[in-house]
Amino acid sequence: MISIQIQFDKTSRTYNPGEEVVGKVNVQVEQECQCNQLVLIREWRTHGKGNKQSGGKQTTVLSQGELWSPGMVRSFRFRFNAPLTPVTYHGHYLNVDWYVRVKAEMPWGIDRLVRGALRHPRHEEEFLLLPEDQPFSVTRKHVKKRSFKLQRTIAWLFLAFGLIYMYVLAFGGSTGSALIGIVPLIIGGFILLWVIPRSSADKKLGEVGLLFEPTETRDGIVCKVRIVPKEEIHLEGMHATLLVREVVTSGSGTSRTTRRHELYKVSTEKEISQTIYPNLGLKASIPFKISKDLPVSLDITDNEIQWSLALRLDLSGWLVWKRVFPLRVYRGSQVPSIESRLGMALDSTEDSSLRA
Repeated sequence: MISIQIQFDKTSRTYNPGEEVVGKVNVQVEQECQCNQLVLIREWRTHGKGNKQSGGKQTTVLSQGELWSPGMVRSFRFRFNAPLTPVTYHGHYLNVDWYVRVKAEMPWGIDRLVRGALRHPRHEEEFLLLPEDQPFSVTRKHVKKRSFKLQRTIAWLFLAFGLIYMYVLAFGGSTGSALIGIVPLIIGGFILLWVIPRSSADKKLGEVGLLFEPTETRDGIVCKVRIVPKEEIHLEGMHATLLVREVVTSGSGTSRTTRRHELYKVSTEKEISQTIYPNLGLKASIPFKISKDLPVSLDITDNEIQWSLALRLDLSGWLVWKRVFPLRVYRGSQVPSIESRLGMALDSTEDSSLRA
């Protein structure tokens, strides 16, 4: 019936965020037909090991209500600004690509996706959205305040059951295995041994502030840690690990499978032996050298690129404070909007006034 060809003015089809994308759609008519609408759709799609997702959809109407005759060749110009995010990404488990495709709506039957004749079998073309050549910018995601109330409650329940059982076994004339009482006592004791040093460290330290800045040489980031303890503490060491990984999920319900692939991991340790007072606090800088080829954060349902910082502070008295901070990393104007964090699910439609 018809064949379609999509051409970009830029033969490389590579664009930076915000750059204008210009091209044309050529339609060659082989049989007479009525076209209610010819639309161009711009969208991204994921593929790989995770559940497939799509978004960032923008529809441009190229033609409406035209009668096409055999042998006719029609050309329609299109233009739009390249989106900011997500950028094109080809990884281990996850890939993100941008596409331009054309859909012809005919008056009979179901809307047909025009796949073209043998000369032009494709009805869509891919274009590449490159990351900006800017330093990484990092912000810390909101993390709920940590509480150990549940773990404490579970520990005391185990201990109470074990003590009551052992008391009844010893003085109540009951017969049974002492192991039934000993096991809960051991479990409850281990839980308390895990909870007490962590909750004590949290109580002493309070909130730990983080601030990220690019290095002067633009080849990494500096994590600035600020500690203002609630009471006098002695800090004996600081250890930080920066982790970047793909996390994808496939399937649904009980058959969901999550795969993780480490893209980058670097650890650094600062030897500190210093007493920190509540009214003074402490500021420490931790530099990380990172490759400019690392991808920015991606938060699409079942398809994520996660950045995180694991921070450990060694305090006197065998106390250890540990926390993993999820990070949001972007470049230049690629600051994640609400739409991108929700998977860029918002669609838009516009009429094209650039028909040729």
